[in-house]
Amino acid sequence: MERTTFIIKFAKRLNVLLLKEGYISNRGKAGIEIGELAKVADVSYQMARKYALGLALPDYHIILKIAKWLDVSPGWLLFGEKELVVPEQPSTTLIEIESDLLKYILQKCMVLFPATTDADKIINYITGIIYDASHINADHKTLLKIIDMMLASATEFRGTSRKKEFYNGKV
Repeated sequence: MERTTFIIKFAKRLNVLLLKEGYISNRGKAGIEIGELAKVADVSYQMARKYALGLALPDYHIILKIAKWLDVSPGWLLFGEKELVVPEQPSTTLIEIESDLLKYILQKCMVLFPATTDADKIINYITGIIYDASHINADHKTLLKIIDMMLASATEFRGTSRKKEFYNGKV
């Protein structure tokens, strides 16, 4: 899919959700209240307007904020994919686990990683990635690219000096 088409489809999904939630405005081209979107996304009014008009695509960390605010999956907001349909025959590669149990396992595994000031934030981030990845209908190669993009935004946990290492494949 062409980038322009991808951004326009994202804007349409965003606008439908905003209209559904009652953020309607007769003043703007998009027909939605841009000010509230800008506030939630923590961006300028002009940038939020570009998101709504399909002129720009937010960074992933902004998509996370918007999706949480509108109570949708970031994967759905980005790609518009339907929810995962569980096959009738159990798959040998499909793993189902309760969110609380997964968080418990991740909490116990935190000793394997360098000290962090907010383990819960990292655990919630990882479980969010797992949830989103399991609900995106995409081929394996595309899904891996999406996961890489999601994790690239996690460099905020590691500091800016680690960003170069991440993007160069050293982390």
